[in-house]
Amino acid sequence: MIADVQRLGPSTGSATRGADSDIQFLRWGSTSGVPVIVLAPKDALDCYVLAVHAFNYAEEFRCPVFIASNKEIGMTRESFDLDSVTLPPIVESENCFQADSYLPFEAEPNAAPPFLPIGGETLVRQTSSTHGPDGYITIDPDVIAQNQARLRKKIHSARKRITLFEERYQRE
Repeated sequence: MIADVQRLGPSTGSATRGADSDIQFLRWGSTSGVPVIVLAPKDALDCYVLAVHAFNYAEEFRCPVFIASNKEIGMTRESFDLDSVTLPPIVESENCFQADSYLPFEAEPNAAPPFLPIGGETLVRQTSSTHGPDGYITIDPDVIAQNQARLRKKIHSARKRITLFEERYQRE
């Protein structure tokens, strides 16, 4: 989970004002070009609640999840009653590998791969370069395309479920 408290930017020549200036970073900050999950709070309480969602989503999708706050929320002193806060349930990973041979990046087409239980003798290799299901670097275009499609689908297929919002409007 990555908390990004945004501001207009350094060296503007004027007093720093509030802005949501890191949108391009949040969307394109990954070298893979695959979708990312970004949660945008409206106040300090929302930051607290969305942090639980962010950790849950990071666990489920095995990807970084951003909380894109802003300067006003980050610098505002605000309190709330923790006892009155309804948090989402904390998701414990049940997606652990249970067989004899482990491929760390082998997964269903629209899912994240299972976790390897902590401990044991299985060696897992990781690279941020394009890789196959075994974690080793690959230049095979079919393997790369399948992995990129899976990374996109695992987020896109859950879009409605992970989109959190409140609607507030006044009737005329």
